Amino acid sequence: MRSTQPVVGLLSLALVVAAPALAQPPSGVPDVAGIRPGMSAQEAYDALKARSNGANVGIAQTQLPGVSQPVVVLMSLAVLDSSPAETITVMLTYPPGKQVVWGIRRRLEFERGKEPTKVAIMKNIREKYGPEIHAGGIDFWDFDEQGGRPNEKDMIFNHCAGQFSINEPDDPANPAPRSALGGAFVGPPNVCSNIISLRAEVDSRTDNELAAVVTLTLEDTPIARRSRQAYGNLVANEGDAAHRQVIDNANQQKAPKF
Repeated sequence: MRSTQPVVGLLSLALVVAAPALAQPPSGVPDVAGIRPGMSAQEAYDALKARSNGANVGIAQTQLPGVSQPVVVLMSLAVLDSSPAETITVMLTYPPGKQVVWGIRRRLEFERGKEPTKVAIMKNIREKYGPEIHAGGIDFWDFDEQGGRPNEKDMIFNHCAGQFSINEPDDPANPAPRSALGGAFVGPPNVCSNIISLRAEVDSRTDNELAAVVTLTLEDTPIARRSRQAYGNLVANEGDAAHRQVIDNANQQKAPKF
């Protein structure tokens, strides 16, 4: 029997996730474990559930300013008794738009004595995603929103390769990364704002030729930015409405005579 480890930490847990189904993203958009950016929350949940052999999927939600109900922002499945042990975490966009996937992280940890070579791992990754961009000691793949590959020299010149907002976990014992659509998705767009990026990290234990842990992180910046900006507009509009109400109430008060 496989087991799962629900997401824990700053975010509280929920039992269900519901979201209207959306049209599938373009087939050229890369996926991680069959989950692509742009998939609906329900579709991503179903994909995780299909890999869990009937076990629970961890659902994390948080209370966002300007939204009356807690919002599911992250789903995670940890199958720890498989070989290799696998953890998949899916990040979701914010309201007011329909919630879709904007980021996926997949982590594979191999047992001692069963590690493949790094060369074999990279060969298989290249077979799926194509040739990588090597920057800062990490391998990256960049795509546009149709799944095409932008010019590598442009990506390197504009420092697009390696710009990720999905951070490492706050707690090393908990493999779920932070999922907030934070400040990285606020501000004027630039040439990197329309890029979908994949990051591959292959770590060793003692033998540098062997792969002990493989982590793939996929981030759709355009989807994340659009969601973050729409949410920011929602909060700003509510703030403006609240301020107007304060002024309207104040106008009903009699001012003292001088």
